[in-house]
Amino acid sequence: MFNIMKPRLLLPLLLLTMCAHLPASAADDLSAGLVGKVWKLVKWQQKDQLVTIEPGGRGVTLQFTPDGKISGSASINRFSGSYKLEGETGISWGEGMAVTKMAGPEPLMKQESAFLTDFPTMTKYSLEGGQLRLSDAGGDTTMTFDVMKGPGL
Repeated sequence: MFNIMKPRLLLPLLLLTMCAHLPASAADDLSAGLVGKVWKLVKWQQKDQLVTIEPGGRGVTLQFTPDGKISGSASINRFSGSYKLEGETGISWGEGMAVTKMAGPEPLMKQESAFLTDFPTMTKYSLEGGQLRLSDAGGDTTMTFDVMKGPGL
């Protein structure tokens, strides 16, 4: 004869099984949304002023890895460093980003300098509607990125 589980034991077992398939945290969900993509800067706002994103060069891009590394292009030069997600909306950057030192057209060099100044101040992030949004603690400076698609990736 088969031993049938008592109904009162079945519900806890079912709940435990369902929970085993849930992500560990919302940060894990967001991290999964960050990695494996190349993000391109499409909008940059400082206080109430929209920053003009200069065409040309490599553009401003970010690429996150699952092991906490970040790399990208700051317009002309490449950079790399580390990041850490903190809770559901916080992000921090490791001490000192490594940046190559190539020269380029003046407008792109100015954009790159401004980006490398603003980027480390970004402490909040969100993923909404297929976009990555970074902002500083006060929300005064924001950067919005789209996933790059097409050739050249």
